[in-house]
Amino acid sequence: MDDLVEQSVSESASSRTEHALVLAFVTVRMVCMAQGLLCSTAGRRAYRRPRLALATFAGSLAETLWMSRRAMKRGSLDEPVPILIDVGCGLGALLSLSSAMTTEQRTTWLNWAEPATFGIAGGAALVLGNTGGSIVTAVLGSTHAATLRQPDESTLGSLIGAAGNMNNYAVCYVAIRTLVARLRRSAAETDEARRDAVERGERLAAERERGRQERLIHDSALQTLEAIAADFAGDAESVRARARAEALRLRAALRRTGNEDVPSLADALHALAIDFATEQLRVELLTGELRGELDPAATVVLRDATNEALRNVVKHAGVSRVVVRAAPARGGVEITIRDHGSGFDTTVSHDGLGIARSIVERLRDNGGVAEIWSRPGDGTRVTLWAPS
Repeated sequence: MDDLVEQSVSESASSRTEHALVLAFVTVRMVCMAQGLLCSTAGRRAYRRPRLALATFAGSLAETLWMSRRAMKRGSLDEPVPILIDVGCGLGALLSLSSAMTTEQRTTWLNWAEPATFGIAGGAALVLGNTGGSIVTAVLGSTHAATLRQPDESTLGSLIGAAGNMNNYAVCYVAIRTLVARLRRSAAETDEARRDAVERGERLAAERERGRQERLIHDSALQTLEAIAADFAGDAESVRARARAEALRLRAALRRTGNEDVPSLADALHALAIDFATEQLRVELLTGELRGELDPAATVVLRDATNEALRNVVKHAGVSRVVVRAAPARGGVEITIRDHGSGFDTTVSHDGLGIARSIVERLRDNGGVAEIWSRPGDGTRVTLWAPS
């Protein structure tokens, strides 16, 4: 399970970012090749060595297609060796194309190798890191500056020209490197946030499942054991009947994988009223205001919480009558269980899982709310609400 979650997260923001960077790299390279094709065909006669210019373009195109296909297939630019081959081809294109042109032509549109090496520097920025990328950028910039040097140019003029070219490459490199670093950092933060959310979701699911199992045991086995302990000296047949009924109910709950065959809320409440009648508790049920069908999951939650509230009436209230009213309210269904029994002090902590887990937490885990009002001598009112 953890491996699947890790794989799902790793293929999200970071993976999409790398795919986007590869696509941008390939797009820039293809635009440069389109420029190279235009220069090599439309300006063919302007080159001093047209065949060399065309051969340079053909070699660069073949290497670019190979590089682009490899990057798209892998989905990332993460291998230094292909990038270094790309850099070597870029240097070769700069030197070869400069030999195919006159000195004056090397600063014109015919020199398509210059923008192409900007794209190569961008690839180095993606893969080689700060040190490697800086070295590659410096080598490309200095090589291009050397190809532009005029034979009669002074040393000072040559240095100024070289500095200008190096600045162009440096600006391009820094801009790409900064953008890439920010994109990758943002993707990593997104993945970390998603991983935390998944872990929190798993913990919450585990806590809810643990609570569901505790409620299941409390509402069936523990209740039955308590009834046996209370009535052991009394009617043995009623105790056995109660134990059989709870055993059947527990088996059904353990087998249940969904909310299939769940009755309507009104029918479920009527069934509870019949069950508690056998325990000398008369449930006055008011369900006439219910309209339409309620979601099966909400029906199960309300039914089970009502069952626990009625069970508490039997055990603690000391009365033989209770009123249960179910009606639409606030975009859901509200059930009120009211008795005029002994009541209790709600500010005092009570042992057991009955109210906290079987009522309040059960409703909360399913998007509902449970409110308990009680006062010694004035009975108890339990209000349950679940969204429809």
